[in-house]
Amino acid sequence: MPSTNLHQWRPPGYNTSVEYSPPVMEELRLEVTDGFNRVPHGGVEIGGILFGVRDQETIRVLARREVTCEYRFGPSFTLSDNDRQALIDLLNAPNADPELAAMQPVGWYHSHTRSQIMLSEQDLEFYAQYFPEPWQIALVLRPHRFDPMRAGFFFREENGFIHAESTYLEFTVRPATGRLPAVSEEPAVEQAIATAVDATPVVPQVVREEPQVVPTPAPPHAIPPASGWMRLLWVAAACAAVLAIGLFWIAAPTRTPDVSLRAVDIKGQLRIDWDRGASTIRRSPGGALDIEDGTVRVHNELTREQLLAGNITYLRTSGDVVVRLVLRTENGSTVTELTRFLGAPVAAVVPATHASTSPIVPANPPTRETHPAPQPNSESEWVEPEVEQVPPPAPTRQWLGPAPVSAPRPLELPAPPVVTTASPEAVANILPHMATPVALKPVDRGPASGKIIWTGKLTRGGTIQILGNHSSQGHITGILPGTPVRVQVFPTELTQDGLKVFTADAKSIIAPEAPGAQNGWMQTTWVLNEKKAGDLRIVEEPGQANGWDRLTLKAERGDHAVIVLNWNRIGNAH
Repeated sequence: MPSTNLHQWRPPGYNTSVEYSPPVMEELRLEVTDGFNRVPHGGVEIGGILFGVRDQETIRVLARREVTCEYRFGPSFTLSDNDRQALIDLLNAPNADPELAAMQPVGWYHSHTRSQIMLSEQDLEFYAQYFPEPWQIALVLRPHRFDPMRAGFFFREENGFIHAESTYLEFTVRPATGRLPAVSEEPAVEQAIATAVDATPVVPQVVREEPQVVPTPAPPHAIPPASGWMRLLWVAAACAAVLAIGLFWIAAPTRTPDVSLRAVDIKGQLRIDWDRGASTIRRSPGGALDIEDGTVRVHNELTREQLLAGNITYLRTSGDVVVRLVLRTENGSTVTELTRFLGAPVAAVVPATHASTSPIVPANPPTRETHPAPQPNSESEWVEPEVEQVPPPAPTRQWLGPAPVSAPRPLELPAPPVVTTASPEAVANILPHMATPVALKPVDRGPASGKIIWTGKLTRGGTIQILGNHSSQGHITGILPGTPVRVQVFPTELTQDGLKVFTADAKSIIAPEAPGAQNGWMQTTWVLNEKKAGDLRIVEEPGQANGWDRLTLKAERGDHAVIVLNWNRIGNAH
């Protein structure tokens, strides 16, 4: 019968049905597992195209092809320009690949190694761009280290809606129990293709896995009687086995819950994220991040809200960064997970808005002693002069405030002249000549303008509060100066090319900014879009009531992961 070797996926209450080939699903399981075990702490995500045929409301998945990924943006399935070109070529594979003849791309698949079975915003954009047909599907697979792989299909409903938060029907992908004959799949595939071409309705037959039958051990009386000493040997062997199992159970290490901690570099900015849906994260009242960045040590306490946000952004200073996430549990203990980033080193840059670029010259600069060239001793061996190695100062990550201004020296009276005669000229010379008063320059309290970049997750209707150089959630780069300022807020999107900042004021449009310390080392482009610019609103501005050190924002529309704020001093207020 046709399609007897295809398994069926059909959520209750919906007409959409997916039939898939078990050998193809086994290939996907092996492919996803290989990526999951490729690197520690979550591995790498993989993705590809599902090929098959369509028959009204039924999609039949008969083949798959993996899309190669350079992983230029970390272990996630984020495609570079080269990867996207390979994807486009693969979409046209049925025209050149004989094995895909009479098939078409019916959807795509993607493994989630650090999140649940869902479609993220990035997944939805990918779905809409490369698989726009209303009948095309998506498959998300979630591997586990000890449990079977879970999966679920996604599809567009009649009104175009996609239930992206979770799949309507989750199923388990288990290893194949036996090797299927190579010829068993071909008739089913050919018949399925022929059926779709002829448009003849076929009633799919669901193949269900039968529970394995465990053989019942023979009753004790079936064991042939043994002599007394043989019975003693059996008892001794059984006791030894029980003892070994007990010792192994006691000595076995406790499995640490996996929260999929990872650190991904985005143009010099390190994005540290974890699985906010993990049970350990949901139950934790708070925690901390300990970062070892070369010689820099950073400790950052995390509230429960920050843990549930799932990520922070850190501006690294070296190519070797170790991140430890310490989670506090309800019973007072802690759970620690560690990840390490190894990449290209970055140059230590001090922002021009925070410190002067003039070199700092010590009062008494040390002089370099010149040593004579090494001379051979009597045994014809070279003797190197001893030179004291002075290690370079450790880099620090701190904001350099304005340099202290020394108070003017008090006026001093000149020493009285020696009077030899009592002439009027001599008496006049005794009176001091007062110096002409000079107006002091106003104290420089820092730059006249600045920029703040906030990263995190702000959902629609939510608010965040910025206090100085801290925020109520997420992470900020920059600082409110604590002086009278006027603030502008700009919704921002993080793209593969950098930051895209939306504004309603044409005067705010400036030329694209090259990556630097002022924009978190990301290319920044300004776009005039009044609708996007209105997605955020300032609820509380810096003012006298809050010491010019507090700002509150609210998301009127949409979710936000990056926000750019510009501040300018008001008048000549210092």
